[in-house]
Amino acid sequence: MSNIMISEDAREYLLSKSSAVTVEGIVMSGCCGITKEPFLFAEAPAEPADYDLVIVDGIKVYVTKEAVIAPAGAKIYLVGDAVYRGLQVSGLRYRI
Repeated sequence: MSNIMISEDAREYLLSKSSAVTVEGIVMSGCCGITKEPFLFAEAPAEPADYDLVIVDGIKVYVTKEAVIAPAGAKIYLVGDAVYRGLQVSGLRYRI
């Protein structure tokens, strides 16, 4: 679980909001089926015991226990522009 990286701009963004990030799985469904996609919150979870904790560059990263990280690792990065910014993660999937 420790193979998680945070891009420098995402780290700066997180430190301006919190010293933690929660990676949660959100169930999405439609006409083509059901999937679980990662969704990130710039805060610690309400129930930390339900998550695996990894500290990356001074930031606490809480990842739901059902997450599966790719062999090459996962990367948290910043998307958007100066007005609308958000966090995304690559290299992470969920068991359904």
